[in-house]
Amino acid sequence: MGGCAREAYSYIEDIFRVQKEDVIDKVVFLDKDELVSDDMQVMNCRVIKESDFDKEKYLVVLAIGDSKIRKRVFEKYKDCEFATIIHPTAIVSEYSNIGRGSIVAPNCVIGPNVEIGDFAHINIQTNIGHDCRIKDFFTTAYSVSISGACNIGNAVYFGTNSCVKQGITICDNVTIGMGASVVKDITEQGTYVGCPARKLK
Repeated sequence: MGGCAREAYSYIEDIFRVQKEDVIDKVVFLDKDELVSDDMQVMNCRVIKESDFDKEKYLVVLAIGDSKIRKRVFEKYKDCEFATIIHPTAIVSEYSNIGRGSIVAPNCVIGPNVEIGDFAHINIQTNIGHDCRIKDFFTTAYSVSISGACNIGNAVYFGTNSCVKQGITICDNVTIGMGASVVKDITEQGTYVGCPARKLK
C-alpha cells in the first residue's frame, strides 16, 4: 500500500478521533485483486479487492501521489462519489472552495477567496495565499508556499520547499522542482528547477 494512501488514512483517523467516532469498519483500502490476500490489513485497516468493491457503500479517496496515475484511476471510478479530506489542523478560509476528492494535509493554510479544483493533494505545511485559482489534479510536496493571486493549471506538481511569487501564472502539466523559486509566468509544459526556476532541457 502506497505511502500517500497510508498518510491519507492517518488523516481520516484524526478526523474520526476529533469527532469521537471509531474508524474501524468504516474505512477500507482498495487494491488490485492479485495484490490482496485473505484477511489482509494495513495499519489495522482492512484491504479489499477491486472485484469486491461496492460503490454504493463507500465514498472514494484517490490517495495516489502521482497525478497522472490519479487521473487514470479516476477514469476507472468516475461514477463513484468522492470524499474530500481536510485534516483538523489545516486552516482553510471559509471564503475558499476546495474541489471534490481533494486531500488537505496537516498544518496547511489556505487563504481567502482561493479556488482549488478536483482531486488536489495539498501536502503537509503547504501555504496558499489569497485569490489563487488552481485547477484539477494539483499536487504539492511538503512545505510549499504559493503567494496570493496565482493562477495554476491542471496537473501541476510542486516539489518540497518550492515557492511562487505573487500573481504568477503557471500552465498545465508543469513540475516545479524541490526548492525552486518561480518568479516569472510559466507558459510551456515541462520541469523547472533552481532559483529562479528555469526549464530543464
